[in-house]
Amino acid sequence: MARWKITPEWKKSITEVQEWTKSGEPGYITYEIGWRWGEFIVETDGDNPPDIQEGVDMFDCGYECNDWSTDGGWFSDTEVDISNDEEQERLEEFLQENSVYDLEGARSFSSPPKILKNQKSKPCDASNEKDAV
Repeated sequence: MARWKITPEWKKSITEVQEWTKSGEPGYITYEIGWRWGEFIVETDGDNPPDIQEGVDMFDCGYECNDWSTDGGWFSDTEVDISNDEEQERLEEFLQENSVYDLEGARSFSSPPKILKNQKSKPCDASNEKDAV
Protein backbone atom coordinates (compact mmCIF):
# COMPACT_ATOMS: atom_id res chain seq x y z
CA MET A 1 0.00 0.00 0.00
CA ALA A 2 1.26 3.49 -0.88
CA ARG A 3 0.13 6.91 0.38
CA TRP A 4 -0.02 9.87 -2.00
CA LYS A 5 -0.47 13.60 -1.45
CA ILE A 6 -2.83 15.10 -4.04
CA THR A 7 -2.60 18.86 -4.57
CA PRO A 8 -3.99 21.15 -7.28
CA GLU A 9 -1.52 22.46 -9.85
CA TRP A 10 -3.18 25.89 -9.89
CA LYS A 11 -4.42 27.93 -6.99
CA LYS A 12 -8.14 28.60 -6.57
CA SER A 13 -8.95 25.09 -7.76
CA ILE A 14 -10.83 23.55 -4.82
CA THR A 15 -14.50 24.09 -3.97
CA GLU A 16 -16.55 22.82 -1.05
CA VAL A 17 -20.36 22.93 -0.97
CA GLN A 18 -22.71 22.57 1.99
CA GLU A 19 -26.47 22.34 1.67
CA TRP A 20 -28.66 23.29 4.62
CA THR A 21 -32.25 22.09 5.06
CA LYS A 22 -34.81 22.31 7.84
CA SER A 23 -36.65 19.15 8.82
CA GLY A 24 -40.18 19.14 7.40
CA GLU A 25 -39.63 22.30 5.34
CA PRO A 26 -39.22 22.44 1.55
CA GLY A 27 -36.21 24.22 0.08
CA TYR A 28 -32.57 24.60 0.95
CA ILE A 29 -29.69 26.99 1.51
CA THR A 30 -26.47 26.28 -0.36
CA TYR A 31 -23.13 27.58 0.94
CA GLU A 32 -20.13 27.29 -1.38
CA ILE A 33 -16.56 28.20 -0.52
CA GLY A 34 -13.53 28.28 -2.82
CA TRP A 35 -10.05 27.47 -1.57
CA ARG A 36 -6.73 28.66 -2.98
CA TRP A 37 -4.85 25.55 -1.89
CA GLY A 38 -5.34 22.21 -0.25
CA GLU A 39 -4.07 18.68 -0.09
CA PHE A 40 -5.59 15.24 0.15
CA ILE A 41 -3.82 12.07 1.28
CA VAL A 42 -5.04 8.99 -0.62
CA GLU A 43 -4.00 5.36 -0.42
CA THR A 44 -3.42 3.02 -3.36
CA ASP A 45 -3.04 -0.77 -3.31
CA GLY A 46 0.22 -0.76 -5.27
CA ASP A 47 3.03 1.67 -5.97
CA ASN A 48 1.30 3.25 -8.98
CA PRO A 49 0.11 6.86 -8.52
CA PRO A 50 -3.65 7.37 -8.26
CA ASP A 51 -5.62 8.28 -11.39
CA ILE A 52 -7.96 11.08 -10.26
CA GLN A 53 -10.01 13.09 -12.74
CA GLU A 54 -10.73 16.84 -12.52
CA GLY A 55 -13.88 17.80 -10.64
CA VAL A 56 -14.09 14.51 -8.76
CA ASP A 57 -15.44 14.23 -5.21
CA MET A 58 -12.21 13.47 -3.36
CA PHE A 59 -14.03 11.17 -0.93
CA ASP A 60 -15.57 9.15 -3.77
CA CYS A 61 -12.62 9.03 -6.15
CA GLY A 62 -11.92 5.30 -5.98
CA TYR A 63 -9.16 5.64 -3.37
CA GLU A 64 -9.21 5.80 0.41
CA CYS A 65 -8.94 9.46 1.53
CA ASN A 66 -8.90 9.98 5.30
CA ASP A 67 -6.72 13.06 5.66
CA TRP A 68 -7.19 16.43 3.97
CA SER A 69 -6.77 20.14 4.54
CA THR A 70 -7.62 23.35 2.72
CA ASP A 71 -6.46 26.92 3.19
CA GLY A 72 -6.76 30.38 1.74
CA GLY A 73 -10.50 30.69 1.31
CA TRP A 74 -10.98 33.21 -1.51
CA PHE A 75 -14.72 33.29 -2.07
CA SER A 76 -17.96 32.17 -0.52
CA ASP A 77 -21.46 32.31 -1.89
CA THR A 78 -24.81 31.59 -0.29
CA GLU A 79 -27.95 30.74 -2.27
CA VAL A 80 -31.41 30.54 -0.70
CA ASP A 81 -34.15 28.56 -2.47
CA ILE A 82 -37.26 28.43 -0.29
CA SER A 83 -40.80 28.12 -1.70
CA ASN A 84 -42.21 30.65 0.82
CA ASP A 85 -41.28 34.13 -0.52
CA GLU A 86 -41.62 35.78 2.88
CA GLU A 87 -39.36 33.20 4.55
CA GLN A 88 -36.86 33.42 1.70
CA GLU A 89 -36.62 37.20 2.09
CA ARG A 90 -36.21 36.84 5.87
CA LEU A 91 -33.42 34.28 5.42
CA GLU A 92 -31.63 36.35 2.79
CA GLU A 93 -31.64 39.37 5.13
CA PHE A 94 -30.45 37.21 8.04
CA LEU A 95 -27.58 35.80 5.96
CA GLN A 96 -26.38 39.27 4.95
CA GLU A 97 -25.43 39.87 8.59
CA ASN A 98 -24.88 36.29 9.83
CA SER A 99 -23.42 32.97 8.79
CA VAL A 100 -25.30 29.84 7.76
CA TYR A 101 -23.74 28.33 10.88
CA ASP A 102 -25.90 30.68 12.96
CA LEU A 103 -29.15 29.13 11.70
CA GLU A 104 -31.13 27.27 14.35
CA GLY A 105 -32.79 23.97 13.54
CA ALA A 106 -31.03 23.54 10.20
CA ARG A 107 -29.16 20.41 9.15
CA SER A 108 -26.06 20.52 7.00
CA PHE A 109 -25.34 18.11 4.17
CA SER A 110 -21.72 18.59 3.19
CA SER A 111 -20.37 17.90 -0.23
CA PRO A 112 -16.70 16.96 0.06
CA PRO A 113 -14.16 19.24 -1.60
CA LYS A 114 -13.49 18.82 -5.30
CA ILE A 115 -10.38 19.72 -7.25
CA LEU A 116 -11.64 21.61 -10.29
CA LYS A 117 -8.40 21.74 -12.27
CA ASN A 118 -5.42 19.46 -12.82
CA GLN A 119 -3.78 17.96 -9.79
CA LYS A 120 -0.43 16.38 -9.09
CA SER A 121 0.41 13.31 -7.02
CA LYS A 122 3.49 12.82 -4.87
CA PRO A 123 4.40 9.85 -2.68
CA CYS A 124 4.23 10.57 1.06
CA ASP A 125 7.02 9.95 3.52
CA ALA A 126 5.83 7.24 5.93
CA SER A 127 7.29 9.12 8.93
CA ASN A 128 5.34 12.30 8.16
CA GLU A 129 2.38 11.87 5.82
CA LYS A 130 2.10 15.62 5.20
CA ASP A 131 5.57 15.98 3.69
CA ALA A 132 6.25 14.84 0.16
CA VAL A 133 9.39 12.83 -0.51
